[in-house]
Amino acid sequence: QQHEAPQSGPQSHQGDGPPESMESNPSSPAQTGLSTYYDPVDPYAALRSTPPLAKPQQKVRFDASDSQDANGDPPLEYQWNFGDKTPVVTTNKPFVDHAYAEPGTYPASVTVVDKAGNPASASCTQRVQSQPTIGPPYAALVSQPKETLQYEPVDFDASDSQDFEGKPCVQFKWDFGDGT
Repeated sequence: QQHEAPQSGPQSHQGDGPPESMESNPSSPAQTGLSTYYDPVDPYAALRSTPPLAKPQQKVRFDASDSQDANGDPPLEYQWNFGDKTPVVTTNKPFVDHAYAEPGTYPASVTVVDKAGNPASASCTQRVQSQPTIGPPYAALVSQPKETLQYEPVDFDASDSQDFEGKPCVQFKWDFGDGT
């Protein structure tokens, strides 16, 4: 079956809804009235601790203030896991203090939740020692921009990383997780 539209002039169609008309105008793009919806973008989570090498019972400040949702707004909720088997702490602020009872290396993490309920997580290694001993370095990594489109460049900075004595690291091995 073939259908040919008229060559010019207004067109109209009768149906159940209100009458509509369309005029041909090649200099103006067509407007469909349809919206395009994309899947929500997950928030960005970031976490750092100060000091990176603490003593037992010393308060450590965990900072997730660089975390943001897809619009650049701060998350609504922060769920803190200090990695020492204490209960998870939930706050609406990007900072929290925590003291560790025993020396050790703890995998601290934060999960942030944005206004759409989307979560994102970040982690850091918190070291606690009573006296200086040889141990693993503390890796402090930041990226700029925090989020990017595919194939756009990202700058990574690990210059705040420290060895077990709190001195700057002298060698870095990079693994971006994408096979490069």
